[in-house]
Amino acid sequence: MTMYLVFAAIVVAVLVIFGIPAITRQVKIPRVLRWVELEDAELTEAAVHLFADTDAAAQELGFRPLENFTVPGLARGNENRLYLNPEEATSMIATVLAAGKERSRMLEFSTGFEDGVELCTSNAQVSGLFEQPDWHQIRQLPALTDLKRLHQAHRRRVSERLAQGASPRPVPENRLLDEMLRSQARQIEHQVEQGLFRLDEEAGMFVATPWIALRGILNFLNPLADNFTLSRFALGFGLGLALALAAILLAQPLGWPEFLRQVFPNATAGQITFLLYCPGFVLAGLVVGWQFREKGFLWGFLISLPGLILLPAAVSQPIFYSIIAAWSGQTANRFRQARDSGLSSTQAFTGLIVLAVLVVVGYYYST
Repeated sequence: MTMYLVFAAIVVAVLVIFGIPAITRQVKIPRVLRWVELEDAELTEAAVHLFADTDAAAQELGFRPLENFTVPGLARGNENRLYLNPEEATSMIATVLAAGKERSRMLEFSTGFEDGVELCTSNAQVSGLFEQPDWHQIRQLPALTDLKRLHQAHRRRVSERLAQGASPRPVPENRLLDEMLRSQARQIEHQVEQGLFRLDEEAGMFVATPWIALRGILNFLNPLADNFTLSRFALGFGLGLALALAAILLAQPLGWPEFLRQVFPNATAGQITFLLYCPGFVLAGLVVGWQFREKGFLWGFLISLPGLILLPAAVSQPIFYSIIAAWSGQTANRFRQARDSGLSSTQAFTGLIVLAVLVVVGYYYST
């Protein structure tokens, strides 16, 4: 147990020591927001993939695309397509965010009302970082990747406001983007008032403060944040744990130790034990990482803990099983993100190489 407390303390220390400076250095927002139109030929492969999927589904819901645009100066590259359903007075944005070679996707519905309230429903993966003003009521549902279901969730919220007597506020098409940027500017001003951003006059940018960096770290360490649902937990954690336990409980009855001794005649008893049980932890991490596509490392680590209880007492360096399960979850995250964004899996395959190295190191340290 002491080893795990030390490992957890090291992870938290690394996140705080390196994460806070990185976040405060990289997270910046231009003081003056503006949008720049993008032609279809200028879109990246990831954006083309997302927008093609979104167009057909949006048309069925009464939304039509208006234009592509980007907002220059943000820490992450962004490509957006704006949609409008005039009958519902509701707009929708499909977004591809880029950080290096990584891509993430986001969908958001928005409806404004005459009393100044804006209802937004989004499937953004990161939640709980910002303080939301009363007039901007956003609900983040990262588990909803289906456009129709996300729209239904938004319509339910709009219907509740209509039942309370609120009136929608239609915005002309030619002013829609400008209105959205003005709303974003008001939200940023609220974050500054809350101490989460500060204005860098010289650079003309709002920059993140250590407070929002700490919130980001806490969000990362919270397994229930982002795309957690009970069904995803039951499938990912239940199936992953079952695989780990199956590897532990069935190894001896199936005669795997004898087989491995024939294949690896020079292996020690500890190394044979490692080869017996390691695959179960790898599979468990991969399964749970595929389900929790933003927190595979954390859930992979957590899923290893029940399995460790059933490992033979003679097992040396059990921390390796947890590290391997955690990295397996991280690798599954990369494959899932590559599939969802329509990009190549280069980083995911790099993760597999690191995983192989961890397995080799674990093998040689298991004496």
